[in-house]
Amino acid sequence: MIELFNKYISYFSAITQVTEYFENLQEIFVTFETNELAQSLPSDIDVSNVNNRDVLEATIYYSADEGADIEIKYLSSEENAWNNFVASYNTIDKDERRKIKIRISKGCNSNCISVYDFNKFLDYLNGLSFELLLNQFDRLVNIGCQVFEIQSEFDRVVASRFAFVPKDFTPTLSADNSNRSNIIRKANQLCCNDLIKESLLPSDFHVEQNSGNQELIVLLNKVQLLYTACFLFDYIRYANGVYDYKINGFKTLSKVIDVSNLGRLDIDPSSAEQFLETYKWVYTGGNPLDKIVIARNIISLNLVDLKSLSVSNKTIDAIISNYRIYEKENVKQYISVRNDISKQLRDYQKEIIKIIDEFDGDFKKSFFTSLTFVFTTVLIRVLAKNITDAVLVPDIILFLLIGYCILSLCYYFYARWVLDSKIKLFDAQYKKSRKYYEEILSEKELSDLFDDIQTGDGSYEVFQEERKTKYRNLWLWGTASLMAIFIIILISNHWDVLTEI
Repeated sequence: MIELFNKYISYFSAITQVTEYFENLQEIFVTFETNELAQSLPSDIDVSNVNNRDVLEATIYYSADEGADIEIKYLSSEENAWNNFVASYNTIDKDERRKIKIRISKGCNSNCISVYDFNKFLDYLNGLSFELLLNQFDRLVNIGCQVFEIQSEFDRVVASRFAFVPKDFTPTLSADNSNRSNIIRKANQLCCNDLIKESLLPSDFHVEQNSGNQELIVLLNKVQLLYTACFLFDYIRYANGVYDYKINGFKTLSKVIDVSNLGRLDIDPSSAEQFLETYKWVYTGGNPLDKIVIARNIISLNLVDLKSLSVSNKTIDAIISNYRIYEKENVKQYISVRNDISKQLRDYQKEIIKIIDEFDGDFKKSFFTSLTFVFTTVLIRVLAKNITDAVLVPDIILFLLIGYCILSLCYYFYARWVLDSKIKLFDAQYKKSRKYYEEILSEKELSDLFDDIQTGDGSYEVFQEERKTKYRNLWLWGTASLMAIFIIILISNHWDVLTEI
């Protein structure tokens, strides 16, 4: 028992029998019995060794029987409390067997909680079940109490989120909270268990240096290992102190572990580092789904002892190496996909250009056929017998040519409809191809590969539109010009008649 409590007990009696001595996160107390109380108490009580954030209590019961009522009570937080307590004490019977309880109620101030008897406090932590300890530390994270201030000499232990330090020592805690909720959300999606807490991460229990109280470090490593497994294994069921896990990898492994008492828990603390490094690797960058599948595969091959969760010290190296191989295979597949897409797009462009070239050929055939017919007809007339005739091109020929021009215009609109229909067909295939690759490539990569054609920002589509516009103008204006010439010739053939009219 700590010297502070021995001193307070001596105030009340020289001969006592301690019946209970306990410390947890909320309090430390000792209960003792005595047959004879001291006749008087000191005029003042020394509370210099009780932290200012805590409250000292002294309670005297009517008897030593279980359930006995309180006779008088002292609270250090009340004004003139000791003087009033001494006055009441002087009036009670000192010769009866009584139960006395001395208690320090712990407060939380500046993220600190006092620990008066570390050995008793460690016994309390070791006696907890795994789930209960997680609940206690999750509550501390929520309220910000992270430092356990030992009120005596102590070989400090500083974890990522919690510190056990001697009095008047201020540790530096640098736990990063920026990604905490995101990691917990991902873990709940990837793993099936009810042990993942709202604010607690496995790294919170990690002790950066192994120097310090070794019993406490072993306990934290046990908790860290079990809690990290909750973020890595497929399935964990916890009920009545039983930790039932299952991991599906290259092997399917499962085991039931009794975690109702952490002190008696047979877990390999040395494997905690391998599990934690794996957890950090899975949840830091990249696709956690791909990573956790690889991690489970390698862990299932390197789990040496299912009950103690002992793994090979090369587990994390094997996981990283396996992931690099996986990335190389993905890169090959990625390059293959991009090449396939590029080939499809080139074929698409070739087909569109071919269709436009066919449209161009139709224009040339129509236009030059009409010109050839006109000049051939005129030439034949010039060389014919009726060379002296005033009419070089008969009316019947002119009517045929004008009709041909009208048919040419009709054919243009039909050819343009066919052209646009074919382009729409290829555009539909293009959009289906893009939709298919949305599940494989990122939006940026899709944009880089596809949008040059789709949006019109690229030179290919601009070139395509320019050709369609040019041929439209040539066809329409060329045919219209020929029609105008034929009409003028027709008018000139009948100019005399028209003049008389």
